[in-house]
Amino acid sequence: MARDARDKPWWDGVKPVLGAKNDDRDTNRGLGTAFVCGRKGTTFYLLTCRHVVEAIGEDNLRVEKRPAQVVACGDEALDLALLKVDDLDDLPDSEILFLANAGHLDLPFRTFGHFWTDKKERVPDSRELNGKLGQRHRKVSDRYGYVAGWEFSVAQGNAFDKLRPGYSGAPVFDPISKRVVAVISHQEGDALGHAIAVSNLRTICPHADNFFRDSPSDEGEGGDPWIVKTLDHRQAVELRARLNAAGPPVVAMIEGCSDDWPNYLADDVFLDPWPGFNKKPQGEAITLNPTRYGDGEAAFWAALYHKLVPGAARPVAAGDREREAACCSLRDRDRHLFFVSGNTRAIRRLRPLIRAGQDFLAELARREPGMRLLMLIVCQRLPWWWSLWRRHLQRTPGVLWLEPLRPLQSLDLDEWYNGFPKEIEEYLDRDRLRDELLDLFDERRTEVRYRLVRKRLLNEGALERARRKPA
Repeated sequence: MARDARDKPWWDGVKPVLGAKNDDRDTNRGLGTAFVCGRKGTTFYLLTCRHVVEAIGEDNLRVEKRPAQVVACGDEALDLALLKVDDLDDLPDSEILFLANAGHLDLPFRTFGHFWTDKKERVPDSRELNGKLGQRHRKVSDRYGYVAGWEFSVAQGNAFDKLRPGYSGAPVFDPISKRVVAVISHQEGDALGHAIAVSNLRTICPHADNFFRDSPSDEGEGGDPWIVKTLDHRQAVELRARLNAAGPPVVAMIEGCSDDWPNYLADDVFLDPWPGFNKKPQGEAITLNPTRYGDGEAAFWAALYHKLVPGAARPVAAGDREREAACCSLRDRDRHLFFVSGNTRAIRRLRPLIRAGQDFLAELARREPGMRLLMLIVCQRLPWWWSLWRRHLQRTPGVLWLEPLRPLQSLDLDEWYNGFPKEIEEYLDRDRLRDELLDLFDERRTEVRYRLVRKRLLNEGALERARRKPA
């Protein structure tokens, strides 16, 4: 099928999953769809459905004629499977479809799946479809508990616009946030089906956070509502002061984990004062992943270039042309916070990473005089020897060390509750919100991680239930 050229970067990473062998009737044993959601060197990770793996056979899986190995697999209810393929044809990072904990009723989405036109030809066809999410639903797994999913429908502009066997594993892609929010699991006729939320991947894969890139977009654009990011980030006060100062750029360090949602801390810096309910914040943190490009200053420039310049190929030399292109994208605002999320593999390389970040900020400040700059580096999944290594790192000059992120306490809800401006109360019932969040705290769990609060607000619908109906 001919595809619009502007969609090519989105769909080049969507691959057919085939069986290596045909059956005794000389037809392929199965067909499904998978999409690239991450990479490590020359190894690519793809997400598909568990029932696709079961139908084809784990030892029989092939993606572009290369063997695919199962990294993680759910059950009949949690219908997801993560595959890895070595030496897949190289894809630029712009063609990797990242995941996000998003989605809402009536969300318009696009998908792209593979199907047989003639099994004996053994050549799958493909077609893009447009659709809309329907009601949430929850399946019950004996092993994993509740599994979140969605009903959905596809638009049928003509006879070819329909779901077919083979679309299992196709991405439910939000073209606004440019993230995948769910995976097509089962069809109910030509136009209706069920999709499983990609947030379930965290249940079966301990390293799933590497595949998520939650959108900083405001509510209604496929991302998380900004109001969810305001609950308790006391460190934001010091970060705001540093960012608003006219002094030299600063690298700030904080300890936390993905359950603390440190990217929310970075975004929270721009939420003072709170914007109107239907308005966007003054700015957002720019998430960078420099470690995939190297350890030096050029790695930060390459990461920034690929973040801000659409369709940029990877790798680049991060020369003067690329640096100037990145600077042009920053000039609409004079304050910028760069968020860099670390992990266990990067902890031993933190000192060169910090120094490279300082060099990057210094060079950016030289190119853009007067621009206020700050970088927040988060240390995640800390090993037992971290306390000793931390003392060593604290001798690095020019670094601001923040109090570590911590679990939330019920008193934090009172501060959040009392901070609601009147303009927000016109749209949200803050009493109902506080009551629903207080239910998370009990005698067994006096502290909760931000992940559980966010789950209650978004996945379980507390924020939606608290909306006030217009008069």
